[in-house]
Amino acid sequence: VYFPAPHLDRCTTRVLTMDQLHGISVSKRDQLVESGYDLTDIARRGADMFLKMVFRDGFYHADPHPGNLMVLQDAVIGVLDCGMVGRVDEELREQVEDLLIAAIDKDTDRLLDTVVQLGELPPDFDRSRLRSDLVEFLDDYGSQSIDQFDLGGALNGMTEIIRRHRILLPSRVSLLIKMLVMLEGTAQQLNPSFSIVELLEPYR
Repeated sequence: VYFPAPHLDRCTTRVLTMDQLHGISVSKRDQLVESGYDLTDIARRGADMFLKMVFRDGFYHADPHPGNLMVLQDAVIGVLDCGMVGRVDEELREQVEDLLIAAIDKDTDRLLDTVVQLGELPPDFDRSRLRSDLVEFLDDYGSQSIDQFDLGGALNGMTEIIRRHRILLPSRVSLLIKMLVMLEGTAQQLNPSFSIVELLEPYR
C-alpha cells in the first residue's frame, strides 16, 4: 500500500504538493485485466486495508471510490485524495462491530440494542415496532450465506429503517456506513462475486 507523501518545502497554505503516482486507476478495469493483475487479490487487499484502518487504527480514508485507488508497479495499491477522513473511537468501533455481526448472525435483539445505543431516539420511540421491522429485515437477508451476503444492501436497508423510526445517527456513524457501502461497491467493480463480509470474520 502506498500513500503519496507531501513535500513540505513546496507546500503553502493554499497549495499541497505531493508525490505523483504512476499506475492504473481502479476505475479502468479493462486496463488492469490487460496488464495481468489479479483483480480478486487487489479487491481483497484493498478492502482489508480499509477495514484495518477502521477497526485497528480508528482513523480511515472515507472516500474509497475507484478513482481514488490505483494499482502501481508490483501490484502495490496507491491511495489518493485523503481530504475526507473519519475517526473511530473504541466505543464506536465496538458498536459498529456489533451492528455488522448482529446483521450477519441474524441476531435481532443484539441488532436492536446496538441501533438504540448508536442513535438519538425520538420522544415517541416504539421499541417493539422497531424490533418487528428488524425481524422482517433479517428475514430478507437471513437466507444469504456469508460469501453471498450483500453488505451494502444490508447497510442501506438498515439506514432506511433507522430513518423511518426517526432515530438520529451521529454524523461519524453515517460517514462510516457510507464508506463501507462505497468500499464494497468498489471491490465488486473489480470482482462482482467478491464478498467483503468474509474479511469481517476476524472481528467477530
